[in-house]
Amino acid sequence: MIYHYYRVKAGDTLVHPVYLLCWPVLHPAGTNYRLLPEDERFAVYPDLVTALEKAKAGALAYIGRLISSGKAGLPELLQYRIDHYEDLNVNLTEANIRRIEQRVSADPQFHWQPYRIHIPYDH
Repeated sequence: MIYHYYRVKAGDTLVHPVYLLCWPVLHPAGTNYRLLPEDERFAVYPDLVTALEKAKAGALAYIGRLISSGKAGLPELLQYRIDHYEDLNVNLTEANIRRIEQRVSADPQFHWQPYRIHIPYDH
């Protein structure tokens, strides 16, 4: 059986699915297993829609902190907007999150593929 959850790095817009292949395992009662080492830089969410909403909220909070830092934060703010353009303008918009929510509720096996701009590379 395949299980999954979603990871979002603090201040980032990328929602990263983590897939786990699970099988019955005999282990001592009361044993506490962790899937990955705990890291405060990442938050883990059980469903895609919640992960998208939290990524959006985290990105907006991070942008707000950069704006409040004034002129000194402008270069980092501009670079952040460039680096996260697709997520901020397509993947994490409210309309897109609600569309994904409807698709997930209609099809529990829905596989999300985030929109990315593909720029052809000429040699």
